[in-house]
Amino acid sequence: MFNKLKKPIINSNNNQNSQNNKESINTSEEKRESSGINGVVNNLFNRKTVPLNNNPNVNANNVQPKPTILSQTTDVSSILNFEPLREQYKLNFIDALDFIRNEQSLINNLNLINNSTPPNLSPNLSSQNNQNNNNQNSTNYNNILNNNNISSNNNNNNNNNNNNNNNNNNNNNNNNLTSLIIDSKIIGLMNLFLDPIFLKQNGIDKIYELKSGKLETESKNIIYLIRPNVKYMNFISEHIRGHLYDYVKKNYSMIYIPKVDPICDSILEEQGVYGNFSTITSMSMDLIPLDNDVLSFESPNSYREYLMENNKSIAYDISKSVMKLQSIFGLIPTIKGKGKVSKLIVETLSRLRNEKQRDLNQNNQNSIRSLEISKEIDSIMFIDRDIDLITPLCTPLTYEGLIDEYFSINNNILLIDSQILNDSISSQQNNNQNNNQNNKRNNNNNSGSMYYNKKSSFPLHSGDKIFSQVRDMNFSSLMGPGGVLNSKAKQQYYDEKKQLTGSESLTALRDLMKRVNSSKQEEFCLHVHVGIAEKIHEITASTYFQNRLDCEQKLLLGSDDIYLADRYIQECITIKDPILKVLRLLSLYSLTNNGLPLNDYEFIKSKIISNYGIEWLIQLSQLEKVGLIQIRKSDSKPIGNFQQIKEDLNLIIDDVNEIDPSDFSYVYSGYAPLLIRLVQYSLPSSKTGWKSIENTLKLLPGPIFDENQLFFLNNNNNNNGSGIVHSGSAPSIASLSLNNDENENYDYDDDNNNNHNINNNNNNNINNINNNTNSNNTPISSSGSPGTLNTDVTNNSNNINSIEKSGVSMVFFVGGVTFSEISALRFLGKQTNKKFIILTTKLINGDSLIQSFLDPLG
Repeated sequence: MFNKLKKPIINSNNNQNSQNNKESINTSEEKRESSGINGVVNNLFNRKTVPLNNNPNVNANNVQPKPTILSQTTDVSSILNFEPLREQYKLNFIDALDFIRNEQSLINNLNLINNSTPPNLSPNLSSQNNQNNNNQNSTNYNNILNNNNISSNNNNNNNNNNNNNNNNNNNNNNNNLTSLIIDSKIIGLMNLFLDPIFLKQNGIDKIYELKSGKLETESKNIIYLIRPNVKYMNFISEHIRGHLYDYVKKNYSMIYIPKVDPICDSILEEQGVYGNFSTITSMSMDLIPLDNDVLSFESPNSYREYLMENNKSIAYDISKSVMKLQSIFGLIPTIKGKGKVSKLIVETLSRLRNEKQRDLNQNNQNSIRSLEISKEIDSIMFIDRDIDLITPLCTPLTYEGLIDEYFSINNNILLIDSQILNDSISSQQNNNQNNNQNNKRNNNNNSGSMYYNKKSSFPLHSGDKIFSQVRDMNFSSLMGPGGVLNSKAKQQYYDEKKQLTGSESLTALRDLMKRVNSSKQEEFCLHVHVGIAEKIHEITASTYFQNRLDCEQKLLLGSDDIYLADRYIQECITIKDPILKVLRLLSLYSLTNNGLPLNDYEFIKSKIISNYGIEWLIQLSQLEKVGLIQIRKSDSKPIGNFQQIKEDLNLIIDDVNEIDPSDFSYVYSGYAPLLIRLVQYSLPSSKTGWKSIENTLKLLPGPIFDENQLFFLNNNNNNNGSGIVHSGSAPSIASLSLNNDENENYDYDDDNNNNHNINNNNNNNINNINNNTNSNNTPISSSGSPGTLNTDVTNNSNNINSIEKSGVSMVFFVGGVTFSEISALRFLGKQTNKKFIILTTKLINGDSLIQSFLDPLG
């Protein structure tokens, strides 16, 4: 029934010249002509425009504030403009559509040629009416009979066809429609840089969320835009089977983000629907600007794949994205950090940088930006998540952290009860005498909203002035008579009363009306945030929340009554608390107590299996494998050194002031996130840098490294070193392979590479990463001579010191970062007059961290 032998076309149009692929790493310097959109797309997909917001399930009262352009809200964005990244992703999307439509046009032309065959030789008729007939004469005879019957039927039905012309015309219009089916996890991401007008201009008429069951659509052209996921392949197979007997044959295409996945393709083959796809391609999308100071891969599985499957492709993906940033802003002077993955990233980054310089030298080209030192960014620090797995397991106490903890923030979008938005609108309308102005504002908001869910979506980012002021605060400072939200509500009421005096000029009134329109947006957001805060307050005031928080604090403090925490965990299992909450506490107990005694763990394990099912035995072993749960015999030495680390780094702060804090430990009401403390010690303002905590750093996993790229610029013509200073027992980069298959070669294609498989003909293997370093493989000091570990980042050249005092620093959290850690880093930036840009593979919380390590098939 399904043609499994037919292979879809795989986009390889960017694979003709590997030299050009490496050159195009500097994407910001290259311009792209989009004439193909005006030609092929308009001719092939000539259609009427269909509203994107045509959703019968949407309540017209669910008004949502129109998102504000983020790059216009804070001082960081005025220094670092990430708009080139957004534009690049738009171009990548257009490229994928162009490829699909060009290939579809080719297929249509081939079909026209096939259809021009004489009737008695038509392969379609022969296949349809004579599948089991091996006699050629009989086949031709049957074809002629069938053709005569068809002609007779056509003559008999001419009147019916004439009567149904209008219906046919409508069907033809629907046949030209194109629907985009989007993975629910990336809907928010697409909304960050693909607006409705842009999609309409590029031929997308309708948008659907990818779900199981039959896809009800009249569109002929169906394009799936998804991240690779086994579950999604099953959904897509259901869609295709559901359309098998439709009157209009569908054209299916697939766009993977960020690259084609052979495993998903194999699942489609097993389901028998792989041959139904005319085209399969990919769309590169790595670091996505989620806010003015936050960029994320939003890749939930990459770190898990490294830790549990030894898949090191994360190193290449991240290093390639940093090369892209350096092509925009210039070479970042100092690269430093700690962790096995982070070290692998920096080694790979050095390789890409050296290749870029070599290519430029061979072509006698001068670099414009990519090999000049950055004037905006002074340093970038890479740091592995597994250095600190404790912080994400704790309950955050900032406003944004609590929102994510209990309601989940997905790509800046919060799904909340529609009642909260409706109450906010009603309250605003009651306070506003001009209903016409309200209606106009509501219509504008509706036009800015592109995707709808069962719950109403509300954007959370720095474009919301109310949210930008309260997001990083401890929640206790927001509520109550003297709370921030209460004060803002009173101030807004006071300002409205004093807006008009009766003696304003026309110019003053015009300016006032502009402020009124802006204040109405703020008023709406304020009402929404008050509603959200009330929901959170109900949770934080509950006995359940207080008991859980008390258990976490006992574990962090390591108090004598820690046995009470053990008892509480067992009680949670007995009452069948959500399993992720139980596993979080159990992991926190293990990490803070230097491992779990074997007997205690066996007892807890048996209770989990008894209450949640035998399948959780596999999941517990997964957590053991990654180190979240560690077991020690009663007579063995403790595993880990958390108690010593927290004292050395002053992670526990007594009597923290949550309303007017002096230390970023306020984000957990007295516990300072370890990774942010490491960032604090690395700053030039700390004078001695990491050298003062060198013994403590040895207790944490992974090597330390420090690279001075000024050294690279001074020595790139000699090609005699990478400038990397490192220590620790991490394996040599030459012994690491990108994939589990040692014979697989490194893929150095650029962002527009859409190869189905890694290019095995490429001679640039990751095992040769050290080819451009000194022959003795001796670590190079910042001065260029062989040396030893230098963890004091202040011992670099005077140029580095002068840059670091005034520039922007990037911190890349490899494996994920929490909202509370981001809040802590922002607070540190204010304290030290330093601007930080946060980069990460994924925004996480305790639940998502645990979930990422569980076996999806377990």
